[in-house]
Amino acid sequence: MLRPRAGPGALSTPSCPLGIIDSTHTEQRQVVAVTGDGTNDGPALKKADVGFAMGIAGTDVAKEASDIILTDDNFSSIVKAVMWGRNVYDSISKFLQFQLTVNVVAVIVAFTGACITQVGPGSPTPEAGKGRPPGRPRLLDTALGMDTCGVPHKNRTPS
Repeated sequence: MLRPRAGPGALSTPSCPLGIIDSTHTEQRQVVAVTGDGTNDGPALKKADVGFAMGIAGTDVAKEASDIILTDDNFSSIVKAVMWGRNVYDSISKFLQFQLTVNVVAVIVAFTGACITQVGPGSPTPEAGKGRPPGRPRLLDTALGMDTCGVPHKNRTPS
C-alpha cells in the first residue's frame, strides 16, 4: 500500500490492511488500490476500491477477490493500467463535452429557425414554411458528419 509521506512497512496481521483502507476512505476520501497474492490478502483486495492480484504467484482466493489480475506479476503493469484508464476517461469526457456542445447548438439553431420562419401548427400564412429549417434527415447527416470529422481531432493530445 502506498500512502503519502509513509514509508514501506510490515503488516503484522491480515486485519491491518483493512484498518488502513477504512481510515483512508473516511479521513482522506481517497481511492484505495491494494495488491496481493496470498489467501490472507483476500479481504483487503475485496474491500479496496481496486484490487490487484498476481496472476502467476497469486492464490485462487486472491484472484477471485480482486478486480484486476496481473498476468505477468509485474508492478509496472499497474502503472500502465492506471495510465490507460485515465486516457480512456479523458477521451470519454472530451467526447461527451463535444457531443453536448454540438447538440445544444443544433437545438438552438433549429428552434431559432423554426421561430423565425414560423413553421409549425397554426402558421399564419401558407407560404410561411417555404424557408423552413432542415428536416430530420439533414440534421442526422450533419450530426453524423460532425461525429466522424470532429471526434478524432478532439482525442489528440499534444506531445
